[in-house]
Amino acid sequence: MKLRWMIAPLLIVTSQARAQNLDCFAPQADPHATVAACTQAIADPKLAAGTLPLALSARANAYVALNDTAKALADFDTALALVPNDINDLMSRARLREATDPLLAERDYTSVIAIDPAAKTPATAVAMTRRGTLRIARGDVAGGIDDLGEARRLDPHNPDPLKIRGAYFLRTGDLFQAIAEFTAALALKSDDADTLIQRATAYARQNNFTVAIADFTTALKIAPTHLTALEGRGVAHLQNGNADAAITDFSALLAQKPGDISASFLRATARLQAANWTGADEDYTSVLAVRGSDTESLLGRALAREFTGNFDGAETDLSTILKSKPDAARALATRGHVRFMAAKFAEAAVDYAKAMALPNAPADLALWHFIATRRLGAKDADFGPASEKTPDQWPAPIMRYFLGTLSGDAVLAIALHSPDPGARLCEVYFYLGQAALLQDETKEAARLFAAAIATGKAKFTEYAAAKAELAHLKSH
Repeated sequence: MKLRWMIAPLLIVTSQARAQNLDCFAPQADPHATVAACTQAIADPKLAAGTLPLALSARANAYVALNDTAKALADFDTALALVPNDINDLMSRARLREATDPLLAERDYTSVIAIDPAAKTPATAVAMTRRGTLRIARGDVAGGIDDLGEARRLDPHNPDPLKIRGAYFLRTGDLFQAIAEFTAALALKSDDADTLIQRATAYARQNNFTVAIADFTTALKIAPTHLTALEGRGVAHLQNGNADAAITDFSALLAQKPGDISASFLRATARLQAANWTGADEDYTSVLAVRGSDTESLLGRALAREFTGNFDGAETDLSTILKSKPDAARALATRGHVRFMAAKFAEAAVDYAKAMALPNAPADLALWHFIATRRLGAKDADFGPASEKTPDQWPAPIMRYFLGTLSGDAVLAIALHSPDPGARLCEVYFYLGQAALLQDETKEAARLFAAAIATGKAKFTEYAAAKAELAHLKSH
């Protein structure tokens, strides 16, 4: 009886140890519990030799769940030292190694492929896909593309190799091949928002904005709050000339990311294109509150302020640009315009002269410079070589009018027969109004400036300048 009494506690302890060892392999909601159970199992000297690699693997996977990469790798290394051909452990270790040592990860994937060359397990196709991705990343493009093609052959229903190939071709600018890969991937999985977005991006880079917008829209039906899709569609709308639709998308983007500088800049640009000057000013101001020296935002805000009549504010923004970039042609010309509209003709003439001296200066600057100089009272002002460079191109007819070799009616007739008569008429009425001012015919000038405004070409500099001139005339 005494012997039985002593054996019983030993049996209880042994059964408890076995139960704790089994906990290492049982599904656990808490990976900490798995680590504890597996650690005890691994330390058990009576653990069966064949069970040790399994316990190490189970603990390694628990460490993965806890984001403890170093300990997970250590356990996988030990497990694979015991059982080198364990495909699951090789795949798990390779995944971890991708971030820390891609070459070692590639080696693990190669081991998996060598173990199962006939692809009897799904892991082989996955290993081929991952190895192909790593090879492309390190510059072995041919090897990587071949791997991805083989992965596609091994598992023809898996879109991943197609998506990865498509992403590579998109990065390298082979847009037709990228679209072909993404289209094939979508034939296998049509509701993949990310693939739709990538194909849309490729179409947008081809300037095929209508199709790009369609893909972005489909992606947003699948993932209505996808930020990349919203931004991409907004940019495509903007490039396609639909500023209002772009504003809607960028506003939705800002609703999810309030105060986001990139989204604010994009909406500002769309508002500028839509002639929403006040809204553009507000958005550019929010960008400049964070990036005070951003040249594009300063220029955009200056343009918005030009059209709202805030000439001092516009001049300040443009002068800020020109302090660091004195030869910024667009900023020089635009500052000339806002100074002209503010009746600062001497300063405007200086800006125009500097801008005209830069390469590829537009011919209309000579026209603005001529008028600014004449407004200062210089009777001998001329257009210099500008009228000779483009004798048959716009704005040569306006120059000929000022030189007395073409009538106002003839200039108007040329404008009416142009591809965009409204735009040309806006310009002609403004310049004819300037000619009337130079002759002290203020009533005729006012009529002509009003006619320029009546064309509705609100994004034209001449439109803004006509409004400024009418305001000056009314105040005097």
